[in-house]
This record gives sequence, C-alpha cells and structure tokens, in this order.
Amino acid sequence: MSDERLVPGQRIEIYTLENRIDSGGMGVVWKATKPDQSLVAIKFPNLQHAQDTRFQELVRREAAAQLNLRHPNIVPAEDVLEYNGLPAIVFTYIDGPNLEQEIYGANKILDQGKPLALPRALHIAAQVLDALDYAHQNCYVHRDVKSSNILLNRNTDDAFLTDFGIVLNVAVQRVTRAGTISGSVPYMSPEQITNPMSVNLRTDVYSFGVVLYEMITGTLPFRVEAGETTDPDFLIKEKHLKSEPVPPSQINSAIPVELDRIVMQALEKTPDRRFLGCAQFLRSLSAVEIVEKPKPRVMWNASLQPTPVPLPAPVPSRRRWRLPPLGQFSDRLPWLLFGAAGILLFLLGILYFLRKG
Repeated sequence: MSDERLVPGQRIEIYTLENRIDSGGMGVVWKATKPDQSLVAIKFPNLQHAQDTRFQELVRREAAAQLNLRHPNIVPAEDVLEYNGLPAIVFTYIDGPNLEQEIYGANKILDQGKPLALPRALHIAAQVLDALDYAHQNCYVHRDVKSSNILLNRNTDDAFLTDFGIVLNVAVQRVTRAGTISGSVPYMSPEQITNPMSVNLRTDVYSFGVVLYEMITGTLPFRVEAGETTDPDFLIKEKHLKSEPVPPSQINSAIPVELDRIVMQALEKTPDRRFLGCAQFLRSLSAVEIVEKPKPRVMWNASLQPTPVPLPAPVPSRRRWRLPPLGQFSDRLPWLLFGAAGILLFLLGILYFLRKG
C-alpha cells in the first residue's frame, strides 16, 4: 500500500486514522482511534511488494507471531484487518519514543548519542531479554533486534519489543531465499551475513549485544569512521565478520568490568561462544552490581559559612531547696545526733523547773 492511499480522518473498519508515525520497507504505521477514543497503531503492508509471494508470507507470519506472542514486554496485537488482500496489524499504542530516539535524540547523528544511565539501561535490557527468551521458547527468532524496534513508554519507562516483520518460526519451513540477507546491517550477526539460512536464537543474542553496547556507550560497536569511504554497508559487514569491538569501558569509564565482559561475550563472532540464549544473557546481567559514584565533596570556603545567629539569653529559673543526698551527712551524723540530744535535755530541764515553781 502506498502512503498516498492513506489520509488523516480516513475510516478503516472501526478505526479512524490520525497521522503517520513510522514507515519502512515492510510497510507504514499510522496512529488511529477506536470508537471509544482509545489509541492504536496500525501497521499497513507496503503494497509495492504485494505481488511478491515471499513478502506476502512474511506479512502473514508477522501477523501470526504478533497474535500468538503475549508477553508484558512485547507490543500486543489487538486485531488484524484484511486490507487489499493483505493483513494490517492493529497494535496497542505505546506513547513514547523508541530506544534509538532516546539515545540519539529526534535526529539521529551516529557517534553523537548519549549513553543511558546504567541502572536504566539494565532495566530495559532485562525486559527485552525476557521478551526475546519468551519468543524463543515459542519457536520464534526475531532476526531484526535493534534500538528502533524497542519502544519506551514515557509514563512507566517500560520497554516493548516490536516489529516481527522478518520473524523466523523455526518450527515451520523457512521462507528466506538462499543468498537473501535479512536484518539491519549495524545489528547483524556474522551468520546473518555469511549464512542466513543457518541462523538460530543466538543471532538475537548478538543483535541485542549490539543494542546493549549502544545503550551504555551512546554509539554502535561497528560504524563508519572518518576517512573510510568504502560502501558503508559493506564496510560494517566486514567489521562484523573480522573486527573486534572496542570494549565499552574504554568509551564509558562508569561501566564495570563484569558488564564489559558480558557485552563482549554477546558479541562473539562464533555463535557457540556467545550465551546459550537470552535467559542466560539475562541471568548474567542480573548479577552485575552498579555502584553509584560518590558525590563530589564540597570544599570548605570561608565565604560560604553561615552568619552566626546569637542565642537568646537564658531565662532565670527559681531556685528550689532540695535535700542533699544522704551521703553528704555521713561524716557529720554523730555530731548532729549529739546536738539534738542536748537541745532535748535543755527543753526538758526548763519544763521541770516551770512545774516545780
């Protein structure tokens, strides 16, 4: 379907189109409203490839995968429309940017991204890896894991995996033709480049290793450097196959050694040297301890001292006589008793003389 055939305000079954929010080789995504005014996102297939039987099969497989996969961190499909003979998938609308936009801003400029705070990056990684592991357990390999296919809810900061456009269902016959490369070049595993018919779940481990590298460094592990004038896609594929990435900690000094090791293992050229799957990848990340750097100490500065405030004068209190402790009388007790006895005898003597007289 060409974009010209879709316009704001157009009614398609119960949905009213609002505006286009994304487009790519597989199709175009529009924001739309339901009768109750809640929002959805509808992915329409690209009708330029409508006569391609492989494309038709990919679109139908994407629709089946999205309907079958129910995970808290996979964008849920609510409905599938039949439009011009091909399925258009209706998704729950996620209000927020994708991860690529979060790293690079609205206008992506390679090598000028801003790394995410490590606790946030690990939070996103945990959710996406759990979603990928769930997909793998249900026989689906995503094959196009990249930062632009991860949506972030601006209200909760939860991450959602999306775009199963070239998903591989390992339980059915593959539709990738020999010699056909599927995926996005900056995130491709070496086996996607050299032998796409052999890929398995570990290709998603590698691709998410690229995403994790990107989140914690603000850049891709393999990119075109200044002065490299060769065809960019060819050059990056060669680097996936032959070059070792710079360890993330050399770009971002806040990255601990253990996280460095995990990312480098995910990016191993040989699938068998990577994690066994996304569950093991996630367990390794869960053990990483992020120690916050202490806040810089404020140096003493006489000019910053607070002005002393005089204390109020004490209020005089009434003195009350209190009986001293008993111990204070211990050395004078005999003399006190003797004096008391003398006074008593004197009083008795006076009383005797008064009576006699």
